[in-house]
Amino acid sequence: DGTRTVWMEVIDTSGKTAVYADSIMLDRTKPTGAVTINNSDSYVNTTTVSVRLEYADNMTGVVTLLYKEDDAASWGTITISTPQSSGATDTTITLQGSEGTRTIQLQVIDATRWNSGTITDTIILDTAKPQIQTTGSITVVYHTGQSRAKEGDVVTIMATIQDSGAGIEGISLDASNIGGSKEQPMHPGTQAGVYIAQVTLSNTPMGTQSQQVITITAEDMAGNQASSTTTVFVDNKSPIFTTVDTVLSVYKNGDMMQLIAMLDSASYTVSVDLSGIDSTYQLGQGTFTSVADGTYTIIYQIGTANTIPDGSYELKVRAQDEAGNISWRSTSVLLDNTAPVQLLKAE
Repeated sequence: DGTRTVWMEVIDTSGKTAVYADSIMLDRTKPTGAVTINNSDSYVNTTTVSVRLEYADNMTGVVTLLYKEDDAASWGTITISTPQSSGATDTTITLQGSEGTRTIQLQVIDATRWNSGTITDTIILDTAKPQIQTTGSITVVYHTGQSRAKEGDVVTIMATIQDSGAGIEGISLDASNIGGSKEQPMHPGTQAGVYIAQVTLSNTPMGTQSQQVITITAEDMAGNQASSTTTVFVDNKSPIFTTVDTVLSVYKNGDMMQLIAMLDSASYTVSVDLSGIDSTYQLGQGTFTSVADGTYTIIYQIGTANTIPDGSYELKVRAQDEAGNISWRSTSVLLDNTAPVQLLKAE
């Protein structure tokens, strides 16, 4: 391929000559090109995309570029007024097709009307946000046996997140209100679509109860984002005793002892260890009742085989709230198994 010349020599009867020539470009090579969507991104979350069209032809030069989306009925045209051996141009295209893989086509035409054939690039269109339900999709898991958390506790945050398009790129948790970071990564759990993070509570308000907001943000491969919030119940307020008393001040073996503790809430777990006053006591024995005003009543019958000697003994009452905060309050009771001695005086 290249410039080809045809020569003609003319000779008349007298022997005089004349030479004539004409040249033509022989071009049997197709032009080449490339199309690039959004700088070679794999995904896009808007229908308007940037498209770079590159072309090359070392023979007659490129004069026309044709481009379109695969579903479009007609081609867009870019005319190059002076044939170019190589170059590139940028344009924008509004994608018309549905969500999923979209294809942009390019054809490069040179001055001899050679057509490169169809050159393509693809990108995945995904405009749908990840799905985080506003209710029920985020779970706060407190320490075993607790329904609240206190300073120093570890809480587990679990979120169920789905994405119908490009797939999840990353999940972050803003736990800055409970001592975590603003963008703490969440990691996939053992169940599909479940992401997990753990946070140790720190710098939370002391001496109070509060609902602290945490935020989960999900981003998919196309850059679509969705966020949802829930609260962590932070309880740094210990149970408050008003009084702890026994109905009687003196008891003996076999007596039904009644202890009354008054606190600021009826939601606590209240217990007392009576082994210090009764050798036959077993943990958990006794009847415990509570009423809405925070009055707890503990009824226990002292064993008849009790061997604890007479004396004054301290009863320590323990109250634990839903966050595991514990308070203690004591009262004293007298154990007296010695019968009165009657002294008779002779007259």
